[in-house]
Amino acid sequence: MKKKFHISCCGRSGSKYVAAALKNMGFSVLHEMGDDWPFPQGNGIKYIAQNSDIFQNYDGIIGWKWSLLTPRYAESFDLQFHMVRNPISAIESATTHADSLFSTVERHLGMPEFLSGVESEETIRLGRAINYWLRYNEAFGKGKPILKVEDFSNAGATFMTFSEMVGGAQKAGELLGFLPKDINARKQAKRRVSLTWKKLGQKFPVQADQVRLLAESYGYSVE
Repeated sequence: MKKKFHISCCGRSGSKYVAAALKNMGFSVLHEMGDDWPFPQGNGIKYIAQNSDIFQNYDGIIGWKWSLLTPRYAESFDLQFHMVRNPISAIESATTHADSLFSTVERHLGMPEFLSGVESEETIRLGRAINYWLRYNEAFGKGKPILKVEDFSNAGATFMTFSEMVGGAQKAGELLGFLPKDINARKQAKRRVSLTWKKLGQKFPVQADQVRLLAESYGYSVE
């Protein structure tokens, strides 16, 4: 019997891809974006949290908003996972976020106090993305099994761990080979700020050390 789960993750960590992967394998999941919700998208995730009895048949929820905006509902699921992506890729992609998203995160988790406000628009956007990645992962990633999105593939360690804990058929992982790898990609986004470990260390040395420590704890190699 499958157990119900919640997968938290910093935005741009692959939640849309994993949600599609889970659906391919027969799981019913609610992704925070709501483009496939069975009710008006404008109602938001709080509608789900406030009417949880309507959604009992779903296997799980995934995304960054649940922990931030509906914490009690997110914590009610039997299994809690935290999904991560290589931080350089995740932070670079997060620079494409709208200012309103950053403001929401900063209101709940804290401001990027290392920014003076006189930097270039691009540097400020990068700093806000770094602040988001650090604060969100530190707030919601502790004490949970870590799922690396790069390893969520047939026979991958992340996929195997998830399947074992949830009670899903590992054989279903073969269906992941038919899934596009660029789901919800933002490769051509105008707001994107390119990032490397070297650039991160030069622009934000203190935060770079913090990112490196977290990355290593997740099992990523740091240049």
